[in-house]
Amino acid sequence: MLKTIKSAKSTLLTSVRKAHEHDEQARQLPTTTAVDIATKKWLVAISQRIKDKFGDRLRSLREKLTLSPEAVAHQTSIPLDVLGRIERGEEFPSVATAKRICEVLDATRRPKDGERTAG
Repeated sequence: MLKTIKSAKSTLLTSVRKAHEHDEQARQLPTTTAVDIATKKWLVAISQRIKDKFGDRLRSLREKLTLSPEAVAHQTSIPLDVLGRIERGEEFPSVATAKRICEVLDATRRPKDGERTAG
């Protein structure tokens, strides 16, 4: 399970980076040809698909780690209402915010001094 959680956190952060990259690429594309327009629409659609799934994936991972929304909000200094909007898919985090969330999730998973991990 620890490997699955680590992979999920890595995937979360990567997905935020990719969505922001796709958004930026779409903004920079000219719309002079049909190919440009189609490419721009594709980039926006891929970014939106990532954004649509992000909140559910974050909530699922947080719950697997048995963390409350309040604990994550406190440890990341993200207001609880903002974290709630992120988990409900109403807001998409910046890369910096996603990184802070993933760092808290990673710190929660780490064994305490003296504990042994399987593997």
